[in-house]
Amino acid sequence: MYDWVLLIVEFLVLAIIAYEAGKAGWRSRRNRRKRAEIYALLGRGHSLSGNPPSTYEMDRVADWAHKVELWISDTRVYLGKQCSPQASLVFLSNTSPFPEPFHMQIEIAPPARQTYSKLLVRLENLRHVLEESDTYY
Repeated sequence: MYDWVLLIVEFLVLAIIAYEAGKAGWRSRRNRRKRAEIYALLGRGHSLSGNPPSTYEMDRVADWAHKVELWISDTRVYLGKQCSPQASLVFLSNTSPFPEPFHMQIEIAPPARQTYSKLLVRLENLRHVLEESDTYY
């Protein structure tokens, strides 16, 4: 009888260990998928920040600004649904002042400068969410 009790206890301990290992592996895979999606969103944002309309491209301002707003909306929705509401709030926060809308190679069109500054802040916030992944997802 005593042998059966020990066998059952050992089996239960092994089952708990297997459950915890499986849960940790599943969580790790899920976080890798989320991180990959956030990197893709970060890449989209960087491509927008790398190609703002110049003072000579005033006709591009509205389209570019719309793409930036769409990226902000897509990113906010993804973070809110797939990560956490806190990640979405951090992404949208304005804790630091908007940086000067300066691009290394071109002079940004005046109507696009505020949107460009906003984009830079959102990119920095998204980097923060990515770096603090344990906190936000």
